[in-house]
Amino acid sequence: MEATAKRIVQRNLPLDVKYSLRGIVHGSVIDGDGTICDNCNAIISNVATIADESGKQFHVGLDCMKSLTLKPSLASEEMLESYNSFTAFLGKCNKPDAEMRLGGGIVYVQFRAANGRMQYGSGYEHQITEFVGGGMEAFIKRYYDKLTQPR
Repeated sequence: MEATAKRIVQRNLPLDVKYSLRGIVHGSVIDGDGTICDNCNAIISNVATIADESGKQFHVGLDCMKSLTLKPSLASEEMLESYNSFTAFLGKCNKPDAEMRLGGGIVYVQFRAANGRMQYGSGYEHQITEFVGGGMEAFIKRYYDKLTQPR
C-alpha cells in the first residue's frame, strides 16, 4: 500500500510563517476550560501556545499546532514528548478505581487493570504545573477524591 502525504489546509494562520511551540495547557471540558482555536475556530480544551517569528502568540489546538510547526525545534519536540508522557499519566489517573498519593514532587497512581492486576504510574509535579491550567492546585481539586493523602 502506498503512503499518502497529509494534506495541510491553510486556515486563519499563514503556513509560510515559522511558528515555535511556547507551551501547552491540558484542559477539561467538564471544568469549563477551553477557548476557540486561533487557526481553525474550533472549540479546544487542550491549548498550545505558539508564536510566530515576530513573537506574536496564538492559541491553537494540538492538531493545528502540529500542522503549523511542521519542523519544530528541539525544545518544541521535548515539550511535546513531555506532554505525551503527561497525558498517558492522566489516563491512569482517570481510571475509576485509581488512587493517588503525593510525595517528593511526584504524584503516584495505582489502579486495577482489566486482568485484575495492580498497575502503577507516576507523574511529576513540574509537568502538572506546566500542563494543567491552575497547576497543582487545580489538579488536586480535580482529583481530590482519589488522593489518599491530600494536601
